[in-house]
This record gives sequence, C-alpha cells and structure tokens, in this order.
Amino acid sequence: MKDTEMLTAIYKATDNGMKIITGHIPEAVGCDRVGAFFRAYKGQRTPSCHLIQIDGVWHIIDYGMAAHTMSPVGLEMRMNGLGFRDTLKRLYREHIDPQWTGTVEVESDNELKEKHVPSQPEPDAQTLAFRNGYFRVTADGVERTQELPDRTVKVFPCAFTRMPYLFTAQDVLRVMDPHGDSSPVFRLLAMASMEPRSNRDATAELTESESKSLAAKLFAIGYLLHSYKDEFKAGVWFHNAQPDSNMPTGKTFVARWVSLFRNTFPIYGRYPGMHNRRFLFDGVSRDTGMVIFDDLIPANATHHLREYVKDGITVERKMCPQTTLDYHDAPKIAVTAVMPPEHIASAHDGVWLTCGFSDWFDPLYKPSTQFGRILMDDRYTQEDWNRDANFAVDCLQFYLRCRKNGLEITEEGGLL
Repeated sequence: MKDTEMLTAIYKATDNGMKIITGHIPEAVGCDRVGAFFRAYKGQRTPSCHLIQIDGVWHIIDYGMAAHTMSPVGLEMRMNGLGFRDTLKRLYREHIDPQWTGTVEVESDNELKEKHVPSQPEPDAQTLAFRNGYFRVTADGVERTQELPDRTVKVFPCAFTRMPYLFTAQDVLRVMDPHGDSSPVFRLLAMASMEPRSNRDATAELTESESKSLAAKLFAIGYLLHSYKDEFKAGVWFHNAQPDSNMPTGKTFVARWVSLFRNTFPIYGRYPGMHNRRFLFDGVSRDTGMVIFDDLIPANATHHLREYVKDGITVERKMCPQTTLDYHDAPKIAVTAVMPPEHIASAHDGVWLTCGFSDWFDPLYKPSTQFGRILMDDRYTQEDWNRDANFAVDCLQFYLRCRKNGLEITEEGGLL
C-alpha cells in the first residue's frame, strides 16, 4: 500500500491525528484551540507546546525546541523508536485493520520529513541539546551535528559556544581559585570537595584526598550525562562527607543541575515507606534519563535501590497496565542523602559511585555568600550559563576518556 493512502486513512481514523497525540500526551486533551498551551512531559516547568493544523492534520509545536514541529506520525516514531514505514504499519493495524500484513510503498517525501526518531545512545559519544543546536561529544572533541540526540536529552537553557577544555591543565584539580572565571558550578564542586579553610576567599591548594574527591564528582557527573548503559551497572550517591553533619553542602543543587541536561523524574526520599508506594515511578517513561531520590532517609535506603540500579524498575500508573523497564531501558539512578551507602547496609557495596560533599558551606556561609548571588537565578548571565554548559561537556569528555582507557575514578582511585 502507498504511504500517502495509509496516511490519509490513519488521520481520518484518528480525528486528524488527535487520538495519536493525546494517546501519548494526555495534557494535550482539549488544547485544539487558540492559546491553549500544554506540557509535553511530566515535570516540565512551564507549558511550552500547543497544537496547530497543517493541511488539516494536528501537529505539535514546541517553543522549547526552537519552534520544533512534530506530526502525529513523528510523535509515534519518537515514542516507540521506530522508523517511518514500521510506524505506518503499527498505526494502520491499531486504528484500521489489525490483521493487515502488507508492505509500505513510499512514493512521497514524507519519510524524509519525519526525522523525529532520536538517535540511539552511543557507547563512546553523547549528543547534547542547546538552544543553538546539537553537539556531539566524544573523548577526543566536540562537534556540531544535525542528528537528533537520544530521547532522554532535553535542551539546556543557553546557546553553546565551546571553550578550552578545562581539565587539560593538571593544576585545575589541584588548586581552587574561589574568584576564578571558570564555571560557577565547577567552583562550587571544588569547594564541596575541600575541608573548610580559615580564609575561604583565598586561593587554596587541594590535598591529595581532596583532589580525588573532586575527580570522583567529575567522573560521576559525566556518567550521569552519558545516556548509554553498558554492564557498568552503577548509580551515583551524593552524600555528606561527614555523615553526622546536617549542614547544606550543595549535593541536591548539583543533582538538579545535571537534570537540566536530561529528562529527570525526582522522588522525595523522605516519603514514609517509599518503596511500598504503588505508583512510585508513575512519571517515568522510556524518555526518562535519570531518577533522583532526593534527601533519602536511612529507613528508605533499602535493597530496593540496588535492584533499581542493577535490574531496572516497574512503572505503574492509575488505570494503566504496569510496564517493566529492564536495565537497558530504565533511567540511571542518583541519590542525595546525608549518609554514604556503606553506613546503611553492606548490600549497597559495589553498586554506587559515591561522592562526599564537605562542610565548606554552612547556614551562615552559603553559596550565595561565596558567589554574591543565587546560582542560576534571573541574574545569571549568558556567559555564566555557557561556562556551566562547557563544564558539563568537560565532565562528559573526562568520563568518556576514562571509559576509553578502562579507568574508573572513585574517591579512593587515582587521577588521570
């Protein structure tokens, strides 16, 4: 059957594609009117999408992706990771003839138009999305690309301009200048890797253990930014370096900063009986790149966390059948907690990349005191955002270089 005939029949059977769109994005229901914006995914801060008819067929326009327009077929391709022809077969069977077994003859340019199938995660590279395009990061460099990133990636809120690789100079992991012109997030991580000094405003040399702590954080961030899941099977655990301390350390801030690059589902770690909650992962899909268990309490640090990392998760939603995401389809797991995992149970050993955050900051000396403002607020400049974007790319390259050389950088391990 010709693709044009199939498209006509499919759109006629699905109310001009509306059933396909609302089947994947329930928030789009009722948004077929002027000015009706909706959120394309759960957790999106502000609604940025609306519907528009093109040649009578409903399309999604997402202003968060620079006015990116997606047809119902394109959405189906993206959500199921299928090509154009396989998607037509799927939709034709679902909405018209379940027994149809024919072939698709493409005679139009629709196949070329539907470029909405995201790339598959690559073992040695990662494509990140910025407001001015897509950039492919490898261990050896960064280059602009026209290929869509994988579906777990979201657009970081700045245009990206590449700066020199931060970690080329070995001294950058040895000396911390609190007033340097490097990324504010990088400087915060350096401070969170150090014991407090009497003069917090002075340039300070890092001890060997402090350098290892900083390098472990860079490695862990790069790991979280990399969508590919091999047999490494690790989660990331941000904790207080002094388990008996309740000081603010910046660990939750860093975890949330990483979530600006990947579709993330946060879970409040203080829920009583958290793992017994039936709909714990109700907002997780195959588009989710990371789950953050934030502010985890000891009672919830059970063996279930290890299972989520090594085996995958089961997603249940109200009025929907449960879905099992195995290890390769499940999101990566990050935890923020006061205590390290080994203080909870020996069963956690060997699963977590642990990153201790020191008491550099306290209730009277906050990051806003150090930087003279709140990080990533409305006074954050384009240059600040770009430096942080470059820092993320540097962490990703650092991790990919370690991976290429078979190295795992931990708080106990050595530096490159």
